[in-house]
Amino acid sequence: FRHLLPFVLLGAIAVAITGSVGKTTMKNMVAAALAPFGRVGRTPGNYNNDVGLPLTLCGMDGDEDFIVLELGMNAPGEIEALTQLAVPNVGLVTGAHPAHLEFFKDVDAIADAKAELYATLDATACAIANGDDDRIVERARRLHPTKLTTYGFDAGATVHVKSVQTSSVGVVATIDSPSFKGTVTIPALGAHHALHAAGALAVVDALGLDVAQAAAAIATGYRGEKHRMSLLHSENGVTVLDDCYNASPLSMRAALETFGQLAQAAERRIAVLGSMLELGEQAPAFHKETGRLVANAGIDRLYAVGPYAQDLAEGASLAGLTYVRTADDVTELIADIVDSTPHQSWLLLKGSRGGRLERVLDSY
Repeated sequence: FRHLLPFVLLGAIAVAITGSVGKTTMKNMVAAALAPFGRVGRTPGNYNNDVGLPLTLCGMDGDEDFIVLELGMNAPGEIEALTQLAVPNVGLVTGAHPAHLEFFKDVDAIADAKAELYATLDATACAIANGDDDRIVERARRLHPTKLTTYGFDAGATVHVKSVQTSSVGVVATIDSPSFKGTVTIPALGAHHALHAAGALAVVDALGLDVAQAAAAIATGYRGEKHRMSLLHSENGVTVLDDCYNASPLSMRAALETFGQLAQAAERRIAVLGSMLELGEQAPAFHKETGRLVANAGIDRLYAVGPYAQDLAEGASLAGLTYVRTADDVTELIADIVDSTPHQSWLLLKGSRGGRLERVLDSY
């Protein structure tokens, strides 16, 4: 198949993105930022593995100027193989975090696997690293030092997020880069999206394109995907922050922080949290810590679901939350959840894909 790639890509600039969290959001942010400069193709949904990537490439029309590709993995060697298939001009790693720990010894091993992208890039390609992740920066500098751009909140990053303002309609970030100093309006919820915008602008800067144009394009062209930080309003006056596509300790923290900020004036704040899967032996400890964060986010009621529901509940209870309910499956709790959400309540849905928490939405 690799011999067919020149006929599939037809000279398109390929951007490959991997990382423990935020791959899909970064993919969509980069696609929005590149839109002013030509026709952009991208990975549909989560077609990011050894089957999905070939399907993505074969599904291209052939007249794209840019192709933004998401690379996923759950074992060493997979990112190297996918990078050889994608032949990217730009490779970006969003970070290495406790996700898929069931398949890796520790986060350093995850970072090594993600950094296979840098090791496999062509010498003329550009490497981009999350400057707030020391593991990833160290590996990027060692494996692809000649063409490296960093982005992040860290003041030393090439593309630096100086400040962030959040609201219920989006994020405004002040960003400095070698060729752009200004604000970027991001139509997405949560301060962490400023990091995605900085990464997208880093791609544009590395390609020598107009960063100011790209920043304006993010404001008008970025669209998130279903069940990812979506704000929904029910007919009975309940506001739902739907972020139940997937979960890891880092994304769970971001969701709780965002929910806590947005729902400050709510009549009642309810969190329905599914278990975070594939965390290995450390899973109970991660869930207890997340439970503590629930209590600190000002949430009034917690509904914990799945194999680690009791760990979530224990962490929340120890931190002072008094209303906690658990179940193996969310369907056991839906009636109680609906009864607990009067007019002007806010509801957070967050969990790993296996929990299928979107079933709660059918009752609103």
